[in-house]
Amino acid sequence: MATVSRGLPDRPHLDVPKREARELLDDCRKGDADALARLADATMGVDVEHYVAQVRAPTLILAPAVSPLTHLADQLYLRTTIPGAQIEVFEGRGHTVYQDEPARCIARLRRFIADHPHP
Repeated sequence: MATVSRGLPDRPHLDVPKREARELLDDCRKGDADALARLADATMGVDVEHYVAQVRAPTLILAPAVSPLTHLADQLYLRTTIPGAQIEVFEGRGHTVYQDEPARCIARLRRFIADHPHP
């Protein structure tokens, strides 16, 4: 069974109270690295495998090849399980592909959007 979402191995699982969840997500949207780490902690061990095959939205996976949070095997599982999903593998990159290769991420996302116009 694939576990699609993992937290950092050296951090214990954290439960996030509902009242703090909105603030956490807002901070994540702003790119707050600490908030992103807390979100990873809160979702450690969450298994979404039974939902993956139900995804019907166009899906692009920007997959870091050496992330400690999302193993490449899990990214490939998503690609083969979500109907029509596309993947861009970032060889030698960890979880910060958006920071490490922003131009490549943006270019790939633009191609994906162009290939999937809104009806």
